Amino acid sequence: MQYIKALAMVVFFFLAMVFLCQNQVPLSKDVALQLNLMLVPSTSTVTLPFYFVVIAAFLLGIVCCFLLLMWDRVRMSARAVRAQWRVRSMQSEQLQMISQLRQLAHSPVEERPALLEKFRSGYEARKKAFEEERKKKKELDIKQLTIDATASPTPTTNA
Repeated sequence: MQYIKALAMVVFFFLAMVFLCQNQVPLSKDVALQLNLMLVPSTSTVTLPFYFVVIAAFLLGIVCCFLLLMWDRVRMSARAVRAQWRVRSMQSEQLQMISQLRQLAHSPVEERPALLEKFRSGYEARKKAFEEERKKKKELDIKQLTIDATASPTPTTNA
């Protein structure tokens, strides 16, 4: 896959160089960019070759894409860390339950109902906490959807 990417990049840059060489005269014309807002005095750049403007816009696009990809990567890595934390939490809970079952299996028959009730109450408390956490997350998701829906209203058509 790396060789295909490298080959595609070489072909792209080769075609870009051919384009620049074949269109050198039209791309070498000077351009002065202007910004004219109502409240701010009008400003303009020095005259620049058109190919410089094209290359600057290309590089600006690369920087914007890179920043967006990095933001997505940071967000996804944070989700992965949270998921790993949740898995570790569940694994420790599983080990705790296994030890409780072993303790229950090795206890005398007379003590088993009390131990079983103790373990069941701990399980119910963990289950309730998990359901509350899940409910809060669902409420936050619903609030976010409501905010998104009010922020971008659907267009209406008049017949």
